[in-house]
Amino acid sequence: MRFNFSRTLFILLMVLAVCKTAWATAEWQVLQNIRLDAKPVDVIVAADNRWIYLLNDRGRLLIYGTNGQLRDRIDVGPDIDRIKAGPREDLVFLISQTRSSVQLISVSVIESIDTSSAPFKGPADAPITVAVFSDFQ
Repeated sequence: MRFNFSRTLFILLMVLAVCKTAWATAEWQVLQNIRLDAKPVDVIVAADNRWIYLLNDRGRLLIYGTNGQLRDRIDVGPDIDRIKAGPREDLVFLISQTRSSVQLISVSVIESIDTSSAPFKGPADAPITVAVFSDFQ
């Protein structure tokens, strides 16, 4: 059997002419812009979507809330070049290719509750405040 180039080309062109091409469009918008004082190296989002962890080239792990507010900084060292989210919201893997190591750290962001205008019992300068929400049914 002999290969017929012109017949094969004709069939291919007919198939392409019959097929419809669909083009999709994408809409996007900038929701937030975070200004940094150092170059970003890596970024991850915690498993519960509450925290954004950003590693910069100065060896700092910056912790942002989802509103873009900087909550804390952790100096992890300049040899950390990647981060990865852990299986839980409080776990972050710190990866160093130069040291050939992986560290697993637990990050607990402490939330402060303003109780200055709330009623209290006991001394105002007590080191511990117990907040009881008893108005829920």
